[in-house]
Amino acid sequence: MRYLLIVTAALMLSAPLQASEEIPRGALFRYVNDEGVQVISQSIPPQYVGSGYEILSRSGRVIRVVPPAPTEEERAKMQSAERERLEREERERELRRRYSSVADIEAASRRSVAELQGNLSILRGNLNSVRGQIERLETQAANQERSGREVNESVLTNLETLRREERDLERQIDQRRTDIEATRESYEEDIEFFERIQRRR
Repeated sequence: MRYLLIVTAALMLSAPLQASEEIPRGALFRYVNDEGVQVISQSIPPQYVGSGYEILSRSGRVIRVVPPAPTEEERAKMQSAERERLEREERERELRRRYSSVADIEAASRRSVAELQGNLSILRGNLNSVRGQIERLETQAANQERSGREVNESVLTNLETLRREERDLERQIDQRRTDIEATRESYEEDIEFFERIQRRR
């Protein structure tokens, strides 16, 4: 927040003077020209405004310092800092809306993980079933070959279908494991963020 205030102030100060701003009668402008020479004048050429300047009283006292306008890189950093601030505020509002305590978040984490683990158990059961079917068909095909017969086309087709299903279930199981880990980490981050909110309050 402190950084944002500094950034905002810098943006305000770096803006050219507007007609409505109060400038003491007889005020002077001090700036550096293209040759690097410091110039004091009753006006400042537009091309030097972005480089920063000072406003002086008639007696030479500095009334106001206008810093150089931010560079593209500085503006990008300011915009990035502002986006991050808005995202943090939105996340804080969302957490405060959904939860009243860390215990609430921990309970939600357990429910979400349990649901994913239940789905993982179903997938593992399906995979075991498919593997059992593959084993039976492979036994059937082996028996046909040992008896000197050609393996039935339907057996080979079913085997290929089941092997594709096996690979698909294996991918789903891997993804579900990843989901469980990611869910745990996400809730842990929510807990840490929520605790910081509570400490600020």
